[in-house]
Amino acid sequence: MTSKRNIVQLILYFSFILLIVVSVEYIASEKTEAARHVHTLKEGKPIVMKVPLVMQNPELPNGCEITSLTAVLNYYGIDVSKLTMADSYLNQTEFTYQDGRRYGPDPHKAYAGNPRQEVGGWYVFAEPIVEAAHTIIEEENEMLTAINKSGATKEELLSFVKQEIPSVIWVTLDLSPPMKKGGWYMNETNDFHESYTNLHAVVLTGWEDGRVHVMNPLEGQVIYDENAFFKSYDQLGRHAVIVKKKDL
Repeated sequence: MTSKRNIVQLILYFSFILLIVVSVEYIASEKTEAARHVHTLKEGKPIVMKVPLVMQNPELPNGCEITSLTAVLNYYGIDVSKLTMADSYLNQTEFTYQDGRRYGPDPHKAYAGNPRQEVGGWYVFAEPIVEAAHTIIEEENEMLTAINKSGATKEELLSFVKQEIPSVIWVTLDLSPPMKKGGWYMNETNDFHESYTNLHAVVLTGWEDGRVHVMNPLEGQVIYDENAFFKSYDQLGRHAVIVKKKDL
């Protein structure tokens, strides 16, 4: 009886060891697979997507986010103008004033003000841009999808470049540290939102030897140092949106 019990114990022991080995190999293979898709392109070939140049001025002096999205949609063949996107697809909320306070939207829920206005137009974060993209995609090209990639790492965003997927990225106007001044009380929560004064949105279109190619709706097709660009992205809170084909 003791001999049989020992044999059973040995079988259970080796089965347990085998299970651990298989689990470790599986986890290692998953990490290897993920690493294939997330990389820094340090040794990769230069990649520059042909995202069309769409300038926000003069019509949209504070419409960098929707202009950048328009350029991405045009890249995928959706023939739409920045003004149509701003006027018909972007959720906007005007400011109101009560008891000496200015009230406006949470920028995660709507554009604050009107992007056509030099004074009175502010900005919007990723979620309303995704919503605008979804609406026109449903009308024009259901083979595409828009995804909020806020929080994505530098490596993840560069992996989209390798797949030739452009990203709308929030940085600052000259990649300097973010600045804040003034603000408004948010309608949704009554909390005070301290406003950025140098926020900007651009399209990440390529990478080449430690530099990134960018469609900047204020400056045109430009090249920035990779580290400076992603430092600004990090400092501003990591806001990003991609539009891609559904099968990718």
